[in-house]
Amino acid sequence: MKQCTFRDAKAVWDDKILTISNAGFSRTYSLETPLLHALELKDASGKLFAVPAAAETDGDLYGYGHDSQFKSWHLAECHAAVCERPEFEGGHLLVTLRYYDDFSHSLFTREFFIYPGLPMFGLRNQMRVKVIPNGQQLSRSTMKDEYAAFRRKGNPEAPRRMREPVVETVHPAEGFSPVLAVEFAGHTDVHDRPVREHACLPGEFEYNGNLFFCEESSGAGVMILQEAPPSSERREYEPYDFRVTEKGDIFSIGWGVNSPEVEPDEIFVSYRNAVGVYHDASERDFLLKRYCRTRFDYGKERRGIVCNAWGCGQFGEKLCPEFLAAEVRGAAECGADSYQIDDQWQNGSLGDLSFRNKDLPLREFWKINPAKVENGSFDTLAELARQCGIELALWIAPSFNRRFDDWREFADMLLDFHRAYGFDLFKADGAHFSNYRAEQNFEKMLRTVRHESGGRVFFNLDVTAGMRGGYFKLLEYGNLFLENRYACHNWGMGYHPLRTLGNIWNLAKYVRLQYIQIEVAYPGDVNEKFYAARGESDPRTYSWEFWFAVAFLGNPLLWFAPSLTAPEDRATAARMLALHKECREEIFDSVISPVGDEPGAKALSGLVARSAEGEERFLVLFRGHEAEKSTFATNTAWRLLAGNAQIGSGTVTLPEKGDYAILKRK
Repeated sequence: MKQCTFRDAKAVWDDKILTISNAGFSRTYSLETPLLHALELKDASGKLFAVPAAAETDGDLYGYGHDSQFKSWHLAECHAAVCERPEFEGGHLLVTLRYYDDFSHSLFTREFFIYPGLPMFGLRNQMRVKVIPNGQQLSRSTMKDEYAAFRRKGNPEAPRRMREPVVETVHPAEGFSPVLAVEFAGHTDVHDRPVREHACLPGEFEYNGNLFFCEESSGAGVMILQEAPPSSERREYEPYDFRVTEKGDIFSIGWGVNSPEVEPDEIFVSYRNAVGVYHDASERDFLLKRYCRTRFDYGKERRGIVCNAWGCGQFGEKLCPEFLAAEVRGAAECGADSYQIDDQWQNGSLGDLSFRNKDLPLREFWKINPAKVENGSFDTLAELARQCGIELALWIAPSFNRRFDDWREFADMLLDFHRAYGFDLFKADGAHFSNYRAEQNFEKMLRTVRHESGGRVFFNLDVTAGMRGGYFKLLEYGNLFLENRYACHNWGMGYHPLRTLGNIWNLAKYVRLQYIQIEVAYPGDVNEKFYAARGESDPRTYSWEFWFAVAFLGNPLLWFAPSLTAPEDRATAARMLALHKECREEIFDSVISPVGDEPGAKALSGLVARSAEGEERFLVLFRGHEAEKSTFATNTAWRLLAGNAQIGSGTVTLPEKGDYAILKRK
């Protein structure tokens, strides 16, 4: 018997059985089968959550690892290692199994990531093949029609596994059944539905989403997380992300590679998955967010307030050395940590990348434009920023029209900017993961810059369009730029504090708000006619402090030109941001969840931040301008930090419609 431990995380194995565990769970696997086969999943008390699956293997890439001819797979290696301080991730125990197929000379690798103290573990697959199996990969719509026809003919188990990229298989224990799939959506430029919850119904077998839950009547359950792009931005041909079989197996689908992309002698790596166990809804919420905090660990880096003037709608036309100097001073007055210089500082045009397919040498394209930036250098502006006590940040768009094949050159360029001018923060826009290679190249660029800068460089990852990482992928490299909402334009979604609040309130059910930049627009930029034409309330129905309160439990993003604001407004911003800075250490150490009603004009909504032990730390409440309900019940004693509230025994009341309140535990 062999074993390896890291704190309470443990792996124990012999020739027959592998058990991975910590203080919260244990999962056993058979090593006697040709490929890895899961047996049981239990919690620390021994409660059974999953049993052996009907499927022969737990992972499969389009038939490479399933029912291989002559059963010729065998375990070549089982290894465990302590990763105490891995780069950009929490410490864990890493267990690696390698299986070799003597018939096809293929190599299948499964990795387990066991984090101390968390009843949730990560896993990832790799495959290297020598030959391409015979078979046809059909389009999503064709496959769906074909499988439906098979089922109508009495074949519920149509021969589809030969076509699926299965990352993980879970067979819930007796009494557990699928209850919910949660689908996420980027493309926030064009919609306000970042979260879509799909109830699991009898007779349904296929679901989209990054999260899947199986529960029993007590509320205890198994959770599967796919650390993958949103369903609508994936390249997989399968019309689903999770599939439930007639025999009860749950297949987590999607490696991140299409079958036509598989090439001999190349290693293909799947998206990570994670499996966890919980006992009620509150524990489920805490587990998911604590896992993500551990998995995507960047310490205290970039808990910062960024000012980006693109939201004013005039940045491009006003961009010049004098404007940038005034902007840096204005951002510092507002209390921002960084001023981010957006598109058009460079010699090339984003339109050339996006629409005109122009081929330009990378360094020439990204040369600093001397008409926009003094002397074609950021030296003067960087010195001014240092004098003002603020940092500079920069917008960039890696070469998506080359599938990021120039990732190394692009990384070198960003490192040059970092070393020459002190840029530690880059907004990465325009990402389009059109194939497996493009996605891998993009991550190589991010990882290289983070690594070679000693972890100092950080990214804002734009999720507003394209084919991008979404809410659970690439977060070890940066936080998420959530929306492009303009108060000034007469097109698009338009900024409204209730709309932004609605988006983050729904995301906060499953996503850490600490990973999200939350926009704060400027009331002086509001285009009244736009809102009137939409039949929508003017965002100025709510105070500017209300707008800041929406962003209080995330990363405030000042989405306006500070040099074009009134001095008294900059003072308001500085006051609200000083409060955020005072509290942000506790905020970023908390688990944030939505409370109250879903935001709207007639709703009393809120967000609560709790410690790891469940103690409430902060409560932020919002009352819609048509809301009759004004009182929120609470068992915590609060004190008011900002806004307007009457604090009673077991209640907090917002006396006026359109009010907000930021409260801290006494």
